[in-house]
Amino acid sequence: MGHVIPHLVRIGKPVYGYLSDAFWYDVGSTEAYEKLSPKLVEETFSYLF
Repeated sequence: MGHVIPHLVRIGKPVYGYLSDAFWYDVGSTEAYEKLSPKLVEETFSYLF
């Protein structure tokens, strides 16, 4: 898929951001996701299930 934000900037599309103190974990790969504690995932994302 590549890098979405640089592509949007390159083609002149607006890109926005905001500050947040919410939990964040970059799961850009299956390996990164698998390193997360199952309990942490369940507690953090229980509202999605």
